[in-house]
Amino acid sequence: MFNRREAALVEQRDEARHRVQCVRVTTRGDAADPGEQPFAALLDNISSFGCRLVEAAGLEPGERLWVRLPGSPPVIAAVAWVEGDVAGCRFAAPISQNLMRSLLPGAV
Repeated sequence: MFNRREAALVEQRDEARHRVQCVRVTTRGDAADPGEQPFAALLDNISSFGCRLVEAAGLEPGERLWVRLPGSPPVIAAVAWVEGDVAGCRFAAPISQNLMRSLLPGAV
């Protein structure tokens, strides 16, 4: 099992986080349910394989989402874990290294 560490008590980031749009996906296929409203979350961390979203209250592990990353068409992701209003998501397919790097702190 992974060792979990407590989050820092003081925010130490200088860069703003990216705000992303998310939509829950139906259980059939990858189509968004027309009844679902998009919601905004903050992209807190990203890798080629997944991301951590903040202000993502109400998500459940196993849910699937369309996540619209800045500069990219929406990508499908599955919620892997939730703690309060923070959710860890795994992308259905890895995103490109160029896209990931463009979203890292300090990218121009």
